[in-house]
Amino acid sequence: MIFTIKSVLLFLGLFIAALIDKKTFTIPNWLTITMIVVGLFFGFLPEGSFSVEAGLIRFFETILIFGMVLLPFLFKVPWLLPGGDGKLFIAITAFNGITLSVYAVLAGLILAIMEALLINWRRNLSFKEFRQLQIPLAPSILLGTIVIFIYTVY
Repeated sequence: MIFTIKSVLLFLGLFIAALIDKKTFTIPNWLTITMIVVGLFFGFLPEGSFSVEAGLIRFFETILIFGMVLLPFLFKVPWLLPGGDGKLFIAITAFNGITLSVYAVLAGLILAIMEALLINWRRNLSFKEFRQLQIPLAPSILLGTIVIFIYTVY
């Protein structure tokens, strides 16, 4: 079955995050923390059977990404700290593991860069205006995750 409960819950969470991020430029903590907890729960249930080994591997992958997201904070550069988008990255890792989440986020970043360049091309922005351009990242991460999901299934 292509769409499992796990993937439906992941895409539902990403869709809600994309809607909220598009409107408010923030992703609420309650959403990302819920997604992380649910993703870690499903990490213990690979292919429908309970597995402590698979769950612990997914748990440590998620902790690794969590550490990488908080790394700028440790080096006293909080302006590099990726707020809700970083926590969304952790949630995708909790659901899908580190490999697919890295591919999904990279695909999302490429889509966000393409969106920024398209906006620049249509509005003919100056360099200063382009640097001040704010683009919500969650919709691009959602699309990137869909692209990677389709690519890995087919």
